[in-house]
Amino acid sequence: MTIISCSNGNSLSEQQNKEDVNNAINKLYTAFSFNVGQEPDWNQIRHLCLEGATFVSEPEVKVQRHGIDIEEFISDYKNVVENSSLKKTGYHETIIGTNINLSKTVANVEVTFRAFVSSDPRERKTGLDNIQLINDTGEWKIVAFTTQSESKL
Repeated sequence: MTIISCSNGNSLSEQQNKEDVNNAINKLYTAFSFNVGQEPDWNQIRHLCLEGATFVSEPEVKVQRHGIDIEEFISDYKNVVENSSLKKTGYHETIIGTNINLSKTVANVEVTFRAFVSSDPRERKTGLDNIQLINDTGEWKIVAFTTQSESKL
């Protein structure tokens, strides 16, 4: 389910912006996901982010959270894939629902998702992502991404 609110009416261009934001979010979650023996679509993830975008990871015990850029995020994600069972199981994130707040060239999207391994879709976790995007060149780009899952897979 997608809930969309807009700060100023509902013109045709605003409706198109809402659809474009939703499409960018769907592309991101498709890029995060991969089947057994594959890996995420790193180039698509890069393409969806504005230069300088910041990612804030999930909290860990005794580790202070901080923002990282897209290349460090990809490097960390690659390490997780390579040093865990995910390469053997695959990994998918499915959007359960989104709440899109849009004001001209700025969008804030809350995404509730379900993550699961391809080899056993019953083993899953839910989480919440908060994603900010801007549109200054006709394309919606991610500028900030924060995540929190209820548990580890």
